[in-house]
Amino acid sequence: MQGWLGAGGDAYYKDKLVELQSSANIPARWHGTPIENFIQAQNFGYPLFPHPEPQVLISTCIEFRYSLPVPNNYAYVIRTAGGRLIGSEFAVGYVLARGVKNILLVAHNDCGMTKIAHHKEAMIEAYVAQGWSRAAAEGFIQSHAPRYAIKDELDALEQEYHRLKKIFTSVHVAPLFLYLSDRRVHIPKWYCDFIQQGLPAGTSAVADVEIKQLL
Repeated sequence: MQGWLGAGGDAYYKDKLVELQSSANIPARWHGTPIENFIQAQNFGYPLFPHPEPQVLISTCIEFRYSLPVPNNYAYVIRTAGGRLIGSEFAVGYVLARGVKNILLVAHNDCGMTKIAHHKEAMIEAYVAQGWSRAAAEGFIQSHAPRYAIKDELDALEQEYHRLKKIFTSVHVAPLFLYLSDRRVHIPKWYCDFIQQGLPAGTSAVADVEIKQLL
């Protein structure tokens, strides 16, 4: 499948993702949920219909090459650099208060947050063009880059999944990985391994002090 080719032209993702070729490949734990509906819409073109109540929270990247297949009056959407919910926990609490029980984490290949070092000088110039001093721009990037930069998209997705499950223990978090060339989502193999082992990955509660460290 052409979509397996990584950004560098190799098959980096092939052994790390499980392909969803039909609805039959969707894990049973997602059947009858907005997660299943989203996968069917994204991969197979099924329609999603407006609903009087929000169905799901979707967290994905700011990536301009990807648009979500959701209509108005269907989902809460948070788009951040890298697609993680770090810093958006207050918004998550609001969404949960509205009755949402499912969170979709949609990561993708060729994420710009893996290339912060490459874009650093251009970012500095962008801030300077807005009236910042070069020192202020450099300091801002240096202090914030560790929060947003990632080394590997799949590793970052796994880390964010476990972080969220420690903070929001009763929410169903579904990690998905989108390949930009074909706009299809896949399941990380590590998540499938947990399913096969019957393990509810990352659902153990943590103490208040640990929660503060995770925010």
